[in-house]
Amino acid sequence: MLGSSSGLLGGLAKRALRRWPQAGKLASLLGPVVAMDGCLSDFYRLHKSRFLLSTLWHLAGMILGAVELLVIARFLGLSLDVRGALIMEAVATLAAASSFMIPGSLGAFEFGHYMAASMLGLPPAAGVLISLVRRSRELFWLLAGVFLLHRLRPAAAALREKEAGDKTVTARAP
Repeated sequence: MLGSSSGLLGGLAKRALRRWPQAGKLASLLGPVVAMDGCLSDFYRLHKSRFLLSTLWHLAGMILGAVELLVIARFLGLSLDVRGALIMEAVATLAAASSFMIPGSLGAFEFGHYMAASMLGLPPAAGVLISLVRRSRELFWLLAGVFLLHRLRPAAAALREKEAGDKTVTARAP
C-alpha cells in the first residue's frame, strides 16, 4: 500500500471509464471513486509519516485485541497461545469489517470467533463465549459513555445558558 499509486477500486473505475467512455451514467457513478482514489494516493505520497503513524496505531489496536483474547482465554481455562490469539483477532476483525452493513456486526463478530476457534482446534462454543465476553466489555463502555453523557448534559446546558446570558448583557452594554 505504501508504494501503490492507485487503489483497486480506482484502477477498476479508470479501466471501466476508458473502456466505455460513452456511458455517462457510469462516469457519474465512478467519477467520485476515481477522485477518492486520487485523494488517498496523494495522502499516501504526501503524508507518509501520518500514514505510518495511523498504521502503527492500527497495529497496536490489533495487538491489544490479541492480548485481550489471551486474558479472556486464560480466565476461561482455554489454551490459547500468542499466535492463536493473533489469528483469532484477525479473523474476528475480518468478519466484523466484512459485515459493515450489519449494525454492530451482530452475529458476524461472533461467527468470526466461532470460525477462528474451530480453525485453532478450540471448541467452537468457546469462540462464541469469548466473543460474548468481548461484547460485554463493549457494552460496559457504551453504558458508561451514555451515563456520562446523561450526567454531563445538564452541566453543558447550564454553561450554554450562562454564555448566552453573558452575550446578551454584553450586547446591551453601550
